[in-house]
Amino acid sequence: MRITEDEYQAIMAKRNTHSEAKETKSKKQRSRGREKNKTEARFEIEKINPLIYQGRLHHDYGYERIRLTLEDETVEGRRMTYTPDFDCKNNDTGRVTFFEVKGKWKYEDAMVKFKAARKIFGHVFDFECWEYDKGIWRQIWK
Repeated sequence: MRITEDEYQAIMAKRNTHSEAKETKSKKQRSRGREKNKTEARFEIEKINPLIYQGRLHHDYGYERIRLTLEDETVEGRRMTYTPDFDCKNNDTGRVTFFEVKGKWKYEDAMVKFKAARKIFGHVFDFECWEYDKGIWRQIWK
C-alpha cells in the first residue's frame, strides 16, 4: 500500500513533534536533579543553618523545589520561569523567603528573572539575593 505525499508529511510532522517533546522532557529531568554548587552549599551551611538554629527560619526548607512562572515576561513567545536556589518559611514574618545565591560571576538573564519575580510576587513572598566573593557574604538585593 502506498501513501500520498500529504500523508507522508503528516506522519513526519507527528514524529518530529514527539521527538521534540521527549528531548524537552529529558532536559527538564536533568535540571531538576541538579546538585548544589560549592557556593550554594556554603550558603546553606553558613547562612541558612544558623538561622534555623536561631529559630528565625523554619527547618523545612528546600533547594530548587519551586518554579515561578513570570506571566508578564516572555521571550520569543515562551514564558519565562524563575527557580530560586532556596525557599524557606521565615518564622519572624510568617512569609516564605526565596534566596538566590551568586558567586563572583552573575549572569544577566538570572538577575533579570530574579528582579522580575520580585516585582511580580513581592507582595506574597520575600526575596533575597546574596553574593559570595573573596570569602565575604554580601546581600545585594532584598
